[in-house]
Amino acid sequence: VSEGDTHWTYADLDRVSDSCARRLHKTGVGNGTSLAVIAHISRDTVALVYGALKLGAVVTLVSASAVEDTLEYMLSCADAELIIVAAPQVRAGIRADRRAYSLDGTICPVLPEEDSDEAEYVRTCLGTDIDRSGIVLFTSGTTSRPKGILLTQYRLLNNANSHAAFFEATPADRFVASLPIEHILGVIVTMLTPMMAGAAMCITRDIHTQSILETIQRERCSVICGVPSMFHALVCKEDLQEYDVSSLRFGLTGGAFCSEALFREAEEKLGIILISTLGQTETTGGFTMLDPRETPAQRHASVGVPGFHMEVKIVDGEVCVRGYQVCDGYLKKPEATAELIDPEGWLHTGDLGRFDENGLLYVMGRRKQIIIRSGEN
Repeated sequence: VSEGDTHWTYADLDRVSDSCARRLHKTGVGNGTSLAVIAHISRDTVALVYGALKLGAVVTLVSASAVEDTLEYMLSCADAELIIVAAPQVRAGIRADRRAYSLDGTICPVLPEEDSDEAEYVRTCLGTDIDRSGIVLFTSGTTSRPKGILLTQYRLLNNANSHAAFFEATPADRFVASLPIEHILGVIVTMLTPMMAGAAMCITRDIHTQSILETIQRERCSVICGVPSMFHALVCKEDLQEYDVSSLRFGLTGGAFCSEALFREAEEKLGIILISTLGQTETTGGFTMLDPRETPAQRHASVGVPGFHMEVKIVDGEVCVRGYQVCDGYLKKPEATAELIDPEGWLHTGDLGRFDENGLLYVMGRRKQIIIRSGEN
């Protein structure tokens, strides 16, 4: 894991996340504890989240830029028992009656030192239930406030493993890590897929184009993932040719429609094979994969084929998906859950699509109107 001039091996990350887990355990965090982490993507955030998951906690990820009303809504929806602030600047205020700690003590009381009860700590970690522990993310809809979704460790790790296989990622690969950690693409592609492949996670200083290019050049990154607007900003940067991006080999885009023209320009200027995936937070990210039989024209127009152990069908023009990646529904929203997932377990994505004679899936539009700006619904 690299961030600026700091480089951690996975042994370092394991050690630091274990220290975070022991500090959290001192506060009473264990299997099933609901805690919120308010943060931007950073190596400290990654270590903190890994530490909480080692204990079997349920971790709600909240952007450090969240406004107070949104923050309180998310904390209440997720029944957060504890808040950890892992960012130097937090926009929202935290209600005085909530238990809150920070990593350095500048905003809230500092997280206690490590728990010395080794036996109890080990018992807690060994008791982790990967079908109950996981990460809560919030997704915006068309007519209501954001809806919370619990993505279990089982779903997250298996989908990240599928992505690692899909990318043909190896320990020699180096992933650009610029995506927000509270978004599904950030969790799957930034935080988990590199780990599953033993590849490097190269965290950018911020989300701006210059930082991304500087990181690619400095760290010799080989894989880049993002929303179409990010790729558009990269290829339109006037001084792009001044950065060495020759190490790049592969790119993935999702979260919004990507035009064929942008596909071609990104591949030409960045020297990558770029593919698109179809997915959403409710499906633990992308549930379609690249088919090696695809021609460049098909790759630019389709979203590939159903991923490992996933079923996809078209019902009245709508793309429906079923399999291990599909969430159990929305937190505290049974009616919305019933609209999302039918009694047979098929999740109705809201995307209109069709299959061609080769089994490739094409997205034709949306059943419900929605505005997507920079990957945000």
